[in-house]
Amino acid sequence: MKKFLTVILLVFVFLPGSMFHDALIVLFIGWLWRRELKQLLAKWRYAYPTVWTVAVAVTLLLMPRPFTLSGDRTCLIHFKSNGERISTPLHHWVANLVVPEETMCAAGCFGGFLPINAVLNALGFHGGENNSILQNYRHDALRGHMFGIGSCYRRAGAAMSGIHTQFFNSLFGEDIRSVQIVKPKHFDKNKEYPVIFFAHGYLGNWKLYRGLLEGIDDHIIMFIGTENLSGIFTRRHINEIKTLFLPMLTEMGYKVDNNSISLMGLSNGGSAIDEAYASQPNNFKNLIYVSTGVNHSGRTQAKVMIIGGGLDHCAPSMKNGMANLKSKGQKSAFCFNEEDTHLKLISDMDNIQDFLKREL
Repeated sequence: MKKFLTVILLVFVFLPGSMFHDALIVLFIGWLWRRELKQLLAKWRYAYPTVWTVAVAVTLLLMPRPFTLSGDRTCLIHFKSNGERISTPLHHWVANLVVPEETMCAAGCFGGFLPINAVLNALGFHGGENNSILQNYRHDALRGHMFGIGSCYRRAGAAMSGIHTQFFNSLFGEDIRSVQIVKPKHFDKNKEYPVIFFAHGYLGNWKLYRGLLEGIDDHIIMFIGTENLSGIFTRRHINEIKTLFLPMLTEMGYKVDNNSISLMGLSNGGSAIDEAYASQPNNFKNLIYVSTGVNHSGRTQAKVMIIGGGLDHCAPSMKNGMANLKSKGQKSAFCFNEEDTHLKLISDMDNIQDFLKREL
């Protein structure tokens, strides 16, 4: 039984989950095999307690942190609706500790290989986008394009996830919001930097995308989210970029190049691009649609980019948008592949990073 349990636990260690949870599993495996471990280390007097001390110390270091260290490239900022910054709420930290985003993602990835459609239909839940997302994951994983998820989470570091804030807002209506920030790799406090605002879609402001976009290392990147998990942005959210988020960056000691502000919207977050396009397109240097419907294609001073795949359920809208932008002579750029799915940002991130570095 002990061998069987160990094999099962090792499978979870190698899934793209939380390194903190992985360390806890390793500790538990070590406890299961403590007698054998003591015998193995019996020749050295202090070897066994030393191994345990190091293992516990590493586990504590990998624990999601409710604070940011000066050397961190990434951080999670909590604030109230009036813009007042607050410390990380205790229950948010506990939620990140017990169920980290990485663990939820690993469970979702594992579910991508199960007959999930049949299970949901048997329970009375019929299809829709959620099922197509799992199908997209299965398609991309079988092509070997999803191995980078774990490394993206490792790059994002020990900072907490933004998804828990939106979950608690959706559940309890808390007056607490959060943004995630990635600073340039070789940050100089005296230098002005361009800023990318990333608007994520359904299911929240994920830590995963923070790790994915760290390769754009000469920009400040701020990940903004809606108050709930819908990812549907309104004009008020777009206005907050100028009234709330840019002043917040200034207060934190960042110098911003106000002539180089980009907005990037993924999936439901494409609603942020739609709102910006409709109300203040000339306030942005770049408007970037990612795996989402393209509902505007009029002339604007901003460069309009479309990133997507032909196997995405949004593909017809993106293709129509590209054709309209070309026909109107709008300054634009496209990163589109017929073989890519709704998960293109994950499965093709290296190419997308090269594209963004070239076009921003």
